[in-house]
Amino acid sequence: MKRVMSVSSERCLRFSVMRARAGLTLIEILTAITVSVLVLTAALAVFRVISDSLRKRQASHRDAAVLALEQVSRDLRCCAQSPSTNVPAFLLECSRPDTNTPGLSTLMMSVGSIPGPEDDFSRLEVRKVRYSVIRSEGDAEGVLMRETMTLWGPEALALAVSNALVGTISAFDVEVLTGSSWTNGWQSTPGSLMPQAARVRLDWRAGTTTETATVEVFIPAGNVVR
Repeated sequence: MKRVMSVSSERCLRFSVMRARAGLTLIEILTAITVSVLVLTAALAVFRVISDSLRKRQASHRDAAVLALEQVSRDLRCCAQSPSTNVPAFLLECSRPDTNTPGLSTLMMSVGSIPGPEDDFSRLEVRKVRYSVIRSEGDAEGVLMRETMTLWGPEALALAVSNALVGTISAFDVEVLTGSSWTNGWQSTPGSLMPQAARVRLDWRAGTTTETATVEVFIPAGNVVR
């Protein structure tokens, strides 16, 4: 009888240990699941923050590129003959790897403006405006710069001013229409007309991709109605 009770007690003890072990394993599983959910939630939050930051940065860069093209367009629409014969009224140079690949242009022009009432021609200013891409040696991308210097007007003695318009630029390609053909190299002569139109292309890096924006500008100074 004692032997039977001993065996029975031993079985109950083993059963209790097994139940305890089973309960401990379940707690461990639940704990692991909870930790995994917390880690996954934190990872998703970090990913969302990084994605939002990257999206905002790309949108900001795109806005800067659009504003840069708008500034180039305004200058092209207001270009005029320079009062100084030492400075070409319009100068365009472009370096391209080949004819099918957009390159980096250097664009210089004389721009007329009236910083005040439109009928106050006594405040007429003519400025030299120069666009170029500045790159460090060995870099494939650079910064589009706009440099201005007043040639004639109230601010003629002011120093040149340089502004960085947009970065990570891989192409700033400008072509002008002269007669019936487009060219990426042109220089005006004193007394000559400006080109009739210009076509500007801007390529910049946005994350792992390259975005492109183009604009075509009618140049009033090159379309004189006789």
